[in-house]
Amino acid sequence: VVADLLATARELRREADELEAQLRREASEELDEFFEFADSDGDGHVTLEGLRAALRTELVDLNANEQDRVKAEALLSEDRVAHVMRDLDANKDGWLERDEWVSVPEFRSRLEDLFKTEHHDDEPVHAAVLRQRYIDQRVALFESHANRTGYAPRSLAALCYLLPALEIAAFGIIKVPVVTPLLLTASMNYHNAPMAGIVLLFALFNVAIDFKVPRLVRFAARHAVILDLVGAFFLPPAMSFLPHPVDVALPTLFELVLAVCVVASFRAVDPTFVPLTGPLTDKLTKDCDQQFRDTIEEAAMITFAKNDTLLASSKPDDDDDDDDRPKTFFDKLVDSFYKSAGIDRNKKWDD
Repeated sequence: VVADLLATARELRREADELEAQLRREASEELDEFFEFADSDGDGHVTLEGLRAALRTELVDLNANEQDRVKAEALLSEDRVAHVMRDLDANKDGWLERDEWVSVPEFRSRLEDLFKTEHHDDEPVHAAVLRQRYIDQRVALFESHANRTGYAPRSLAALCYLLPALEIAAFGIIKVPVVTPLLLTASMNYHNAPMAGIVLLFALFNVAIDFKVPRLVRFAARHAVILDLVGAFFLPPAMSFLPHPVDVALPTLFELVLAVCVVASFRAVDPTFVPLTGPLTDKLTKDCDQQFRDTIEEAAMITFAKNDTLLASSKPDDDDDDDDRPKTFFDKLVDSFYKSAGIDRNKKWDD
């Protein structure tokens, strides 16, 4: 019996040693992969920039937990990462080599220890600071998308003015070779197609309230909607009451305004200088952008609690399940009409 027990113990010991060796190999492989990822140029040395970028990818970009991402982002200050790097840099050559490398959890633990030391443990970061950082990050992301002015956004912005051009093409007297015949043919088909005007109008309106679209295109879409309404409902009555020289000049002036708007869009400039419609469109666009920023702040209010803990969260009320459903196009349409009319709707959450 004793011999059997000893044999069983030796077998268990052998299995434990094999398992321990396997875990060490896996840990070493993970360290190798993380080191190679941070060593972008493959020279065997990890710089401060490479280390910070690798930690941001592991702790922030690949982190599915929204609150933990914000916390990790707060840890990754350049000074803090540099401090950890100096502690690990045994030979003090200014970078980290493979034998000085540690795991991601070890890096994070050292960063958290520094964070706590900087705040003396008894001075937790107020939730408002983290909430503001969350808002700043989201607003910066929104602005980076909204401020795109490449060739595609400029072309789309100029294309938006095709709708009011189709509306008044038959009235104008400016003749441009190739362009005018094509525009007249398109205008004829546009007026003959049932519901074409309403479909294009709603398509442009949907573009105007889509915050994923660059601001230049949203401005042009909203401006084109306003100009189309002017061309459809104001121009024909005005031409019928004006004397002959003026009634011809009015649509021609309208065509010149559209041409200037197209040129301005291609130059990545919002035509706010157009009388009446330009400033109105600019105000509506800025109001909608501000409304989106307010929505980001409301989202931050329910992501972080209003207390002094580091990352405590709060949840929205569940009294009305309809409030949690995603907004449809018609919801956005109604919201935009309220905003345009200057009506202050009740906020969903109280500050």
